[in-house]
Amino acid sequence: EFRRVLFRSPGPANGSVFDQNAGRPARQLQFSIGLQREIVRDLVIEASYVGNTGVWWPNGALVNYNAVPFSTLAARGININSTADADLLRANMATAAVVARGFKIPFAGFPTTQPLFQALRPYPQFTSGLAAVDAPLNTTWYNSLQSKVTKRFSHGIDASYSFTYQKSMTASNIQDVFNRQTGRGLDPGDQRLMSVIAFTYTVPKMRGINRMLAYALYDWQVGSILTYASGIPILAPAAQNLLANAIGQGANAIRVPGVPLFLQDLNSGDVDPRRGFYLNPAAWAQPAAGQFGGPQYYGDYRQQRQPTEAMNFGRNFKISERVTAQARVEFTNIFNRLRPNAPTSTNALAAQVQATSAAAVNTGFGGISWQNRSEEHTSELQSRL
Repeated sequence: EFRRVLFRSPGPANGSVFDQNAGRPARQLQFSIGLQREIVRDLVIEASYVGNTGVWWPNGALVNYNAVPFSTLAARGININSTADADLLRANMATAAVVARGFKIPFAGFPTTQPLFQALRPYPQFTSGLAAVDAPLNTTWYNSLQSKVTKRFSHGIDASYSFTYQKSMTASNIQDVFNRQTGRGLDPGDQRLMSVIAFTYTVPKMRGINRMLAYALYDWQVGSILTYASGIPILAPAAQNLLANAIGQGANAIRVPGVPLFLQDLNSGDVDPRRGFYLNPAAWAQPAAGQFGGPQYYGDYRQQRQPTEAMNFGRNFKISERVTAQARVEFTNIFNRLRPNAPTSTNALAAQVQATSAAAVNTGFGGISWQNRSEEHTSELQSRL
């Protein structure tokens, strides 16, 4: 039925496929072991190993029903590693070289303006990869060392500090859908290090002073939650060897050993969208024709660290034994930290063009734009530059 419906289309169009196992619930196995110790009264430390493994997570990118298998190319006498044959795959069906090799349109009405690789696809009616919707194919891994120091409430103070060293991985770090076992790599949301500081101080009742003054001073509260973590990984640049236009599946650029990934430190605290470029195009090379290149993410190729710092200030008012009212003010981004966009990183060959006016920003690989930020952040950036 699937094939019969597909072949009703007279020309290439977009399409999608629902995986036969779509809707299957994911399964996750969690495990941990920890130690806890009270060092002195009201001061506790603990350390734990926490991990989990998940299977059957939906991820349609792990399959491409409409990519051209290398076996199909080999059977047609095409060498994907040959530059000439790669160019042939991108040539229109009416091109003399394609006709001379004996290739014909796959069905009546197929446009001869379409490239050869489109005609060789398993379902040439569709120009998309037919990635399976909700295909439960992804696997995830998480391992961490989590430590915490807790100061239990006493003398008006309640505080804790936690530190996590972790690694998140996924099976979807992949380009070669014909060899999915090579897809294990960093999760795009991985944050290797994370520290969280939380505290609350409540002014206790004071004795030996004027009663009215004591009432005015006690039960005021100040608290905060301060989170500091590694930046999330930056996606490696897409390869420009045009593999996607030869088999219908893209590739990644290759990292050049020993070449710095950054031209400027994203965590210097002085990021300026007009000052220059932050990613180094020389750190990336293009894979050879027919090659998928490197992984999608690297542990040392990350966006700017962006702390989350919130504080609050308030007062409790005792109305009766059972009723207490609270007035409270919350502050987010209390230290007014600048949060620029991540640098443009999709194409390492994109020309780096320096901005020439106050209203413009640098464009090209490694440039930072404020154009897609909220109006509040855009005004903040412009006022600081």
